[in-house]
Amino acid sequence: MKDRLPYQVIKAFFKEPSTIVPFGSGHIHDTYKVTQKAKGENYLLQYINHKVFKDVTGMMQNIQLVTEHLSQKLDVLTYPSFFTLKIVPTLDGKPFFYKSAYGYWRVYTFVENSIGYDRATSAQQAAEAGKAFGLFQALLADMDASQLVATIPNFHNMVFRLQNLDNAIKLNKAGRLNEVKGLLQFVESRRQSMRAFYKEIEQGKVPNRITHNDTKFNNVLLDAETQKAKAVVDLDTAMPGTLLYDFGDAIRTICNTREEDEPIVESIDFAIPFFKAFTKSYFKEVGQTITPKEKEMLVFSAKYMTMIMGIRFLTDFLEGDVYYKTHHKQHNLNRVRAQFKLIELIEEKEVELQRIVEKICR
Repeated sequence: MKDRLPYQVIKAFFKEPSTIVPFGSGHIHDTYKVTQKAKGENYLLQYINHKVFKDVTGMMQNIQLVTEHLSQKLDVLTYPSFFTLKIVPTLDGKPFFYKSAYGYWRVYTFVENSIGYDRATSAQQAAEAGKAFGLFQALLADMDASQLVATIPNFHNMVFRLQNLDNAIKLNKAGRLNEVKGLLQFVESRRQSMRAFYKEIEQGKVPNRITHNDTKFNNVLLDAETQKAKAVVDLDTAMPGTLLYDFGDAIRTICNTREEDEPIVESIDFAIPFFKAFTKSYFKEVGQTITPKEKEMLVFSAKYMTMIMGIRFLTDFLEGDVYYKTHHKQHNLNRVRAQFKLIELIEEKEVELQRIVEKICR
């Protein structure tokens, strides 16, 4: 979090901000809640991490297109309890502020009376996440994905991620290779199946859609009183992709009974009731648009997205923790082990999970 906000940034968006306080626990951007007491309005002010999102203009254009489309659909279809983020332009009408001395900044309207959780603790919460991400996907189903740019190229490309890992192994910049030999064997034993899954996506066997691409549970806001799904947030990675990425990553985070950096992997379990609840709600929203091939690949997508994250954490560990924020030397290693344990649990329950999907599909 930045120690002091530049005055030039604040006055680019607000004539009379009353209070500005740090907000949230994001790993990528710095976020502040801005309150204008005279108007009784709240906003989110964010410093955009340009090291991660190199094409800020493209990213903001994507977000603008997606939020405008969602707003139009929500107005027509009358979902009174569901909201979408809205970009607040600078006072001179631009979607974000940039000066070389201060970096990139943006403002969103604040989703009032909402709350986010880092981890789902009940099947009901999992069901609300399924509704939120399913509705997000369904409302965007008629939007042309070619309008959007790839904000992070090759984000869920398994071939690309494996190449990065192989390069990190070869260079061994941080001298940590001996610590991860067992983990590398885990990746190697599943390399071909993961590449085969991605090849089917690459060959166009599933539709290219507009997808969220970061469907962690904390990217769903629930109503603070009713605990019903209220909004999907963090649209920085909204771009062309496949529904499988969104479903798989949601299952990875929602059905894990522990945090993604849990150091005691024996305590991790895969919550099948959460899987049922999420999948049922998700299908209720996307059922008319999902294809038979997508249904067939859903369960494996949870393994795929968990492997993607495990490989990314492992690569970062070998490179010396240069991408993800870490709190201690073993932090990325804990994340890797937790992801790989989750993959083992999904593999153990794979037949049961497939039956659940098939039953819900019917």
